[in-house]
Amino acid sequence: MSFLLGALAGVPIGMIWSWVDYGSFQLGYMSNHVLGSALLVGLFALGITLLRRWLHRNPM
Repeated sequence: MSFLLGALAGVPIGMIWSWVDYGSFQLGYMSNHVLGSALLVGLFALGITLLRRWLHRNPM
């Protein structure tokens, strides 16, 4: 579920990032930014999910 969220949130981030980085919309160069953003957002969402589960099981 976290990586699905990462893909949905990372694709627009990657598209905007590639557009800012290259100055125009170029589909060939965009794929690395989109995949990288989707992966990073997915890992971030997974980390948040794991932290929330750990905090739920171990209340302070």
